[in-house]
Amino acid sequence: MAGRPAIPTEVRREVLVEAGHRCAIPTCRNSANVDVHHIIPWEECKEHNPDNLIVLCPNCHRLAHDGNIDRKALMKYKEICQKLANPPARHEEEGVKAFIKFDPNTATGILDAKNVSSFTDNGILDFSINFVEPFEDQTYVVNALGDGTVIFRVVNKTESSIHIQFEEPCPNNVRLEFKY
Repeated sequence: MAGRPAIPTEVRREVLVEAGHRCAIPTCRNSANVDVHHIIPWEECKEHNPDNLIVLCPNCHRLAHDGNIDRKALMKYKEICQKLANPPARHEEEGVKAFIKFDPNTATGILDAKNVSSFTDNGILDFSINFVEPFEDQTYVVNALGDGTVIFRVVNKTESSIHIQFEEPCPNNVRLEFKY
């Protein structure tokens, strides 16, 4: 695009790292080829501010340009990426090696996390969680607390990750705790 400067390398790197070098749309997660997209179009903002940039695969990028993914949705997806890349202050809790508190119905409200390196929404009420520090073995247990009845099943569990599916309906806030 004539007259438009390239996104500075450091800004581009910051946005790519924030999104894990994958499409920021949680149900897409394409990593084969990604673009950096201005949420508020360049023509309106005339700047490469990282808070206004999001990583999208070519398909999702086209959907955003066509208006099928609106700005409000893009801002929510950006918020998810930012919360995962920069989780709130970690709280030390005796006996709990890792935890994550979030809204499983939207996956947008990650409220707190400890020892969680990545969180992937695999579809409705289906999540994968990776840990920064792996457990010594697979004998750890997962406990779920919510503002209502929480029913879930563990699909797969390793020392460094867990795949969990919740049953419907699910409370608005769920806290998963991982401990021996």
